[in-house]
Amino acid sequence: MPDFMYKIPNVIVMLLFIIGIALPMEIFPVLLHTIPFFTPTEDSAKLAGSLMSPIGGATGLVIGFLLNQAQSAFREAESVCSTEAGKINNLDRLLLRYSIEETRHIRVHLQEYIKLIINDEWKIMQMDESSKLVHMCWRNISQEIFKLTPSTPKETTLFSDIIHKAEEVAEAREARLDRADKKLPILYWGVIGLLLTALMFINTMFIRSNHVVVGLTIMPVVFGGLTSLLVITDQPFKGRSCIKPTALTKILASILTRKS
Repeated sequence: MPDFMYKIPNVIVMLLFIIGIALPMEIFPVLLHTIPFFTPTEDSAKLAGSLMSPIGGATGLVIGFLLNQAQSAFREAESVCSTEAGKINNLDRLLLRYSIEETRHIRVHLQEYIKLIINDEWKIMQMDESSKLVHMCWRNISQEIFKLTPSTPKETTLFSDIIHKAEEVAEAREARLDRADKKLPILYWGVIGLLLTALMFINTMFIRSNHVVVGLTIMPVVFGGLTSLLVITDQPFKGRSCIKPTALTKILASILTRKS
């Protein structure tokens, strides 16, 4: 979906899709019926009735399946963000246990790292990019960690754990960035468009009456609402309902309260 769709309120997105799908399905049959060759008959109405059920069902099934996939991807992205925050928190704990004085500057840089993710990288992810500031900050933290010189068995053990945890933090960031640019392939949107177009042509085969018009309006309104939900949840880090850095904010507050 175009990026501007994620800059407008969700209610507007839903209305746009409902109107964008329902309106053509109402107007197109009326315009087509002005041509004598396309005037519906009893036979065409029976054929339309037999086609509407399987194609309408297939459309609902496809949209429902993709919506379920999008919701699963959204929850997975939320879990990745929470996991990353937890790993950063564990790294800070290990640094504090290693030595308050020797790791003080590393912990300060780790706090800056979290702030940069929240204030800089989170916005950039909406453009499917990563922050160079975050990358450089983590590079400095890694170099400082490797400069630690354990002198006791306890520090040696903690140093090994710190190295392992630092690698996990780096991997967690990569996993978050990897999910930031994940979206529904264009092919699936094409299939949805094809099915909705088929329904629009089937609508032209019905003899228009008040009851038929009302009945045929319900389906595109429902499909418009479901499609809008699919768009809203398709990319977890974009839009008004995107994933927020709440977990990182909480972890930062927790780290700041620790004795340093």
